[in-house]
This record gives sequence, C-alpha cells and structure tokens, in this order.
Amino acid sequence: MQAISYSYNSKELRNMYATLLANSMNKDTQDTVHPAFVELIKQLSPLEAQILKKLYDNIEYTISYPLVKLRSTISEVDNTGIDRIEHILNSDFGVNIFNIDKYILAIDNLYRLNLISVTYISRFSDISKYESIESSDLFHDIKQKCNNMPNLNFLQVIRGKFDITSLGIAFISACVS
Repeated sequence: MQAISYSYNSKELRNMYATLLANSMNKDTQDTVHPAFVELIKQLSPLEAQILKKLYDNIEYTISYPLVKLRSTISEVDNTGIDRIEHILNSDFGVNIFNIDKYILAIDNLYRLNLISVTYISRFSDISKYESIESSDLFHDIKQKCNNMPNLNFLQVIRGKFDITSLGIAFISACVS
C-alpha cells in the first residue's frame, strides 16, 4: 500500500499496484504473485508500464518482437565501428523522433529487470517482421541523422529481437490488466 503512494502521479503505475494487490488477495490468482513484483514496479517508469501494457495486450499471440539498431562502420566488410542507435521499435509502441531516447532507456531498463531479453545475434527469419520499422518515418529520420555523422562511412542495419522472459510473463500476468 505504501508503494502506491509513491506513484500517485502515474495512472499506469497505480493500476499495476492495484492489479497486483487484487491478484494477491484473490485465492485463484495469489499463487501467481511473487513478493519481488512490488520492487519491480518501483523501478518502472510510466512509459515502461505502457510498454508492458502493450505486451500484455498481445501476449496470447507473441512474446517476441522485432528490434533494429544502426551501426556506423569503417567499411562494408570491416565491422569496426560504433552503434549509433539501438532498440528502434515498431511505431505501434508509440515511439517517435521526439521520444526515441526515452524508449531506448525503457527497453534497457526492462532488460536490466530481466522482464525482457534483447539480442541482435538472433533475429526473425521472416524479414517482413522488420518492414514496419524499416519503412517508418522514424527509421528514415534516424538513418538520415546517422548518415550525417562524421568519421564512419557505412551504416549497417542490424536486425534483432526482444522476447518476454518467463519472469516477464509472470510479472505481466500478475500486475497488468
């Protein structure tokens, strides 16, 4: 109850606490609640709660989502370079050119909390899953900005994905409605 008072200005976080409390008091769902879930909610931003809500809305259909990062390299064959921007999501999540930095932090934090896993080593074999990202205005704006950066001449598009972890599924099921 005390934790709810810290999130009074965030409807998303208040709803998560309320759902968790309701599930902990319901004998049919109380076994799905873990004591650590309160601490996890404390470490979430309202944006992260919104992302989790989006994942909850689709959890019956998928636990894997496409991500893209842009990497500047010395040449097309030499991978030496730096990642310019990571975790570019589908715009269905609400990401745009003005809030992309907040979304990058949100994905990093959800990863840190082990609610999702992020990889750029494995990816979807069906590349059409990346079309909505790579054809978006956001992606083209970011790509244009990266092309204007000095020193590294080639821009690689690296496809990856994020998956909801088993902890993430349990957390979303107990805390999001």
